[in-house]
Amino acid sequence: MKILIFSRDRAMQLDAVLASLFLHCLNCDSVQVYVLYYAKSEQHANQYRLLSAEYPQVNFVSQGIFRRDLLDILDPYPVGSFTKWAYKIAITLITGVIALDRLPLRFISSILLRFRTQILQRIIPSPSEDSYILFLVDDNI
Repeated sequence: MKILIFSRDRAMQLDAVLASLFLHCLNCDSVQVYVLYYAKSEQHANQYRLLSAEYPQVNFVSQGIFRRDLLDILDPYPVGSFTKWAYKIAITLITGVIALDRLPLRFISSILLRFRTQILQRIIPSPSEDSYILFLVDDNI
């Protein structure tokens, strides 16, 4: 199971979310916790660095390109495997197709949508009963 928390310039609220999560979650040692954060200023970035030191069991990811960062976090394949390599290439191609999808021509858009859907159906593994993702934001407590 993965827990993904989104945060934007709210380190104090994120601290409350993480404290609450680790206080009430009975199996936090068996889940992967990620924080995808965006810091608009150096002050906010410093606050997130302090939190990452306080919660070493949490994977803090500074947001660069949102879609790429999100897909990297949700990547279900083991590091160094062929499937992970193929997944990365497919995601890059899909991201390019999504960018092309903004073309004004309806016909091209419908073809790209169909192509994108078929690729996603082939590369995304079917979730097993124990694979879940909990999405939270920094003001959940």
